[in-house]
Amino acid sequence: MSEIIDYNGLKFEMADGFHVMDRIELMEHIPGSDPERMEIWNPDEHVLIAFHRKPINPIIGKFASKKTMSMRLISDMKKANPGLEISEEYTLEAAGDTRYGFRYEYTAKDIPHIGDILAIVEKGTYYTMTCSYRAESKEYGEKAFSELIKSCSFE
Repeated sequence: MSEIIDYNGLKFEMADGFHVMDRIELMEHIPGSDPERMEIWNPDEHVLIAFHRKPINPIIGKFASKKTMSMRLISDMKKANPGLEISEEYTLEAAGDTRYGFRYEYTAKDIPHIGDILAIVEKGTYYTMTCSYRAESKEYGEKAFSELIKSCSFE
């Protein structure tokens, strides 16, 4: 049975097989990880979904559109990770609004991986959801991320 998770106002349904990584697990996975970060993990399918948030500068929030802020966030993420091979940029509906994201490919420990990053701008906050999975788990990874996105809502 799935569980409803509240990540600082962003609510979503966590599918069976996933668990929220505790602080020790998170620090082993990403040493020095931001305490605002949360990750859910399905170890059987090798699918990891990470959540991060940061406040929006109030001046930017007042004058820039959600699309502009989302595209800026995505641009910053691409610059911070120059080795990513971007395979697709997309828009989709999540939490009652149009959201922006991209799919990328990378190799970790000689294993091909696929990832998706979705930017959500809401209530004065940038939220990012990053889903990473092994290429061999593509069908499951895409489905798990899609279902999670469909379940997203804000209080």
